[in-house]
Amino acid sequence: NVITSDVYFSPRFEAMHGFAPGDLAPRVTSWEDRIHPQDRQDVARAMNAHLQNRTAAYEAEYRMMGKNGTWHWVLDRGKVVERRPDGTPIRAVGTHTDITARKRAEDALRDSEERIRAVVDTMVDGIITVDEGGVIESINPAIERIFGYSRDELIGSNVSVLMPARPDGTTTADGQGFFMTGQASLVGSGRELSGRRRDGTVIPLEIGVSEIDQGGRRMFTGVIRDITERKQVERMKNEFVSTVSHELRTPLTSIRGALGLVMGGAVGPLSGKVGDLVGIAYKNSQRLIALVNDILDLE
Repeated sequence: NVITSDVYFSPRFEAMHGFAPGDLAPRVTSWEDRIHPQDRQDVARAMNAHLQNRTAAYEAEYRMMGKNGTWHWVLDRGKVVERRPDGTPIRAVGTHTDITARKRAEDALRDSEERIRAVVDTMVDGIITVDEGGVIESINPAIERIFGYSRDELIGSNVSVLMPARPDGTTTADGQGFFMTGQASLVGSGRELSGRRRDGTVIPLEIGVSEIDQGGRRMFTGVIRDITERKQVERMKNEFVSTVSHELRTPLTSIRGALGLVMGGAVGPLSGKVGDLVGIAYKNSQRLIALVNDILDLE
């Protein structure tokens, strides 16, 4: 009774909240006082909107305290079933549904999504999702850092924007096709391709692509790693190996050969001390050559 605030609570309603039949006083305050303080304003807003005939029905989800003091979630639906000619509400009826389990599941799902999002957003590697047509649907912050584009610039664009162009202006089919056909079966076990930054710089990339089914749609997720630094290290290594091979091993071989000839008497007999010194130099030259060869084997 909206006029007198008298309320009838069914036995099932009382049992749902931990009360025995007849425990709740038949007053609207028996319900209102048990609404969570943080939810009361939203409930009052929704209730008043319906009582003022601004909505077809009343509906709210909120926390309610049971008899034992624990909070549980309810879905509350109601409707005014009788009004005066001037629209003043007289009687209303409503139902409560316990949705605590659903809310817990939603909270768990939300927490899981937040954890996954935090992991994806903080990854060093870029993650990009494209559809069958090559249209970019999602990226993580690392993609922005690697390519220099903002998220808004990439979402909705074709993945070809990240691939270097040929002299004729067309995009390399190798890169785009890698996404379109999902040539890599496992993420992280892809291949090396070239990428194009926003400023036009071409950079080396390692890309792994996996195909996913998203609601019947064929999608591709790519994990992209900028390997510019790795390539620089490889180039430095190759230069070092070349230096060791040509600038160090060649003269060492000549030194060892010359010392070998001296020890063999090619320039005449050697006195005792001179022979000992030449022998030490010869042995050390052999050790150096062995060390150089080991370094080259490690290439």
